[in-house]
Amino acid sequence: MLEIIGYCGSVLIAVSLMMKSMRKLRWINLAGASTFATYGLLLGAYPVFVLNGFITLVDIYYIFQMYRTKDYFEILEIKNPQAAFLNRFLAFHCEDIKTFSLRLILKKTKTP
Repeated sequence: MLEIIGYCGSVLIAVSLMMKSMRKLRWINLAGASTFATYGLLLGAYPVFVLNGFITLVDIYYIFQMYRTKDYFEILEIKNPQAAFLNRFLAFHCEDIKTFSLRLILKKTKTP
């Protein structure tokens, strides 16, 4: 029975690392780490318990941070191409735009 708990924890941790969404990763990793910590405690493998207990606490901390912090994004329509904001934005990010645009162009023109 103990081995099944250990395998379940291992599978959950492995699955969590395949998530693209950081929120899903944290929740699944929390389940896996807490399961694996329980396994370590029941088995008497205290290094396993301590490490996964710590990972559980870290996951809990970051989950609270994700739900507490609100990011606000907005798409703005630029009606006037001569708008001061647009000109300032383009001037500030000009080098980055050139660099990444050039990378995209070179990537598209490479032949496989």
